[in-house]
Amino acid sequence: TAGTLTLAGAQTFPNISGTLTLTSGTLADGGKTITVTGAISNSATHSGAGVIIVNGATSIGGNNGTFGNLTIQTNSTVATSGAQTITGTLRLENASTTLNIASFALSALGNIYSNASPGTAVAFTTTKRILMSGFHNANGLTRQGAAGNLLFPVGSSAVGANPTIPYTPITINVAATTHGTKSVRPVNSEHPNVTTTNQSLVYYWRVTSSGYSGITTVTHSAYDYSTAAE
Repeated sequence: TAGTLTLAGAQTFPNISGTLTLTSGTLADGGKTITVTGAISNSATHSGAGVIIVNGATSIGGNNGTFGNLTIQTNSTVATSGAQTITGTLRLENASTTLNIASFALSALGNIYSNASPGTAVAFTTTKRILMSGFHNANGLTRQGAAGNLLFPVGSSAVGANPTIPYTPITINVAATTHGTKSVRPVNSEHPNVTTTNQSLVYYWRVTSSGYSGITTVTHSAYDYSTAAE
């Protein structure tokens, strides 16, 4: 129901082996760890200094949900079914932990790490990454801008005859007075502006931004397309 449910007390919150469904209102975790070994769906708001851990589920249901801190321990692909926002830290912990957002929007406004708390590793791979649909009109991964390099650990699903491109990260550095957000979508096809088809890399990244002001330099670096088709 609408309103705020706040977890309190000193005891550890029990694991949820059934289904955690957030449909409206706010779940304030009170700094506790909420481990979900069953199913999870979020169309509401989770907040607090604690964390929701997804360990076993292969999908995150719901749409327009907000997580505070979210850790995914499922050692396989976990797919979203709608737009989700993460205001805190997103962690993909295990060797084959992939978050497949398809063409849905994912706003990760905090850090994205590849190991358990309190680690700060960004060692993403072809089996540990954020996977997208590969379509030009996908909503993509949006990150909050800040000074310094910002990594987008992304890859693309197969599109038509083009195979899955498992991991094609990019790093963007923007120097600005005010930082906004940046959105990235890997596109698994030739760029629409190529003058001669079938003679170029069959892959590109569509990058947009919002909310920036006072930009002095923009550096797009470390585009890794080593697994893309040519």
